[in-house]
Amino acid sequence: MTATDTTSSTWMCYHLILTLILLCRCQPDTEPEQAHQLIDEINDYRVADGQKPLTADPRLAKAARTQVEYLLQMQPYCQCVDHTGPNGTNAAERVAAAGYPASCVGENLTSDGDHPLDAIEAWKNSSSHRETMLGPEFTDVGVSIRGGLAAAVFACP
Repeated sequence: MTATDTTSSTWMCYHLILTLILLCRCQPDTEPEQAHQLIDEINDYRVADGQKPLTADPRLAKAARTQVEYLLQMQPYCQCVDHTGPNGTNAAERVAAAGYPASCVGENLTSDGDHPLDAIEAWKNSSSHRETMLGPEFTDVGVSIRGGLAAAVFACP
């Protein structure tokens, strides 16, 4: 292989990498849209049960996103959905780290999170998740949905 061949191969690799980066950046971020839909579904479910709808809170969304991103990073090592997060944190600690002064916290997670309707159905079919979604003490919610995972963090100040 000559120096020209090596240079040509190197540039071809750079070109391919740049093309892939640009293609990835052109994909729309559907998380905000899906998060909004998931919150609407949670609120519809709560109202149908006689509960008050929850207010979307960006700090709780940050706590939910932290857990989803952590679980996605762990997937090569563990195909699990767990409430223990980065550095052994629990949901209440992630909520506090996100700046929300909570007196009560609940968290729902699912690996059936390809679509908001999948996540809500999974939670409806689990008594503990259903209880969290319908908890009358909760006033605020934040969600994250990506990579087949969904998290909803419920809290009250």
